[in-house]
Amino acid sequence: DWQAAEDVLNRVASSEAENALWLRLAGELAVWTERYEQAITLLSRAIQLEPRDPLSHVWLGAAQLRRGQAGQAAEQFRLAAKLAPDRPEGWHWQGVIALRENRRAEAKALFAKAIAADSEYAPAWELLGVMLANEGRLDLAVEKLAEATRLDPARASAQFALAVCYARRGQIGLAAEALQRAVALEPAYRQRARQNPVLRKYADDPALAELLGGPQQ
Repeated sequence: DWQAAEDVLNRVASSEAENALWLRLAGELAVWTERYEQAITLLSRAIQLEPRDPLSHVWLGAAQLRRGQAGQAAEQFRLAAKLAPDRPEGWHWQGVIALRENRRAEAKALFAKAIAADSEYAPAWELLGVMLANEGRLDLAVEKLAEATRLDPARASAQFALAVCYARRGQIGLAAEALQRAVALEPAYRQRARQNPVLRKYADDPALAELLGGPQQ
């Protein structure tokens, strides 16, 4: 449970632990609990002990990115991809940065490399689908997003993006099913759906009325 995990994190963080794996796992937990400075400290220690562990570089980059240190994060993701080109994480996170910086062609190529490294890596399928949806290529977007949700049904963000794509194609029943899954996973998506201009248009449709709370004024 989370309390047990917190106890482990605190013990590792307060000790002079010299085990790279434990430090990396504690760093991952610190990222998940939004303790980014602590994560950076733990993961930097892990890398000092085991500089060739690609996942320590990935998680350090993730912590740095959330601290607004995009340049340093990009370097960690490049190192991760260099150390383990057959793993998807380094390629994927380089793609995330490229997308944030509006280098769209580069982002697509990097997400494709992530998928080539691991065809079951759902995050890359999702962001590739989101990019295609933003370009209006809805059939391809649905294909990629559906694959993301097949690989990881608990990805609420992919379920929500899929719902919006279905609504844009006029497939309201399918949109409602995907939105229901997103809301069941993360209830905050109900409010996001109410604020989404595509879904809001169908608030009086029987398939979406309950999820969206009826017609919007």
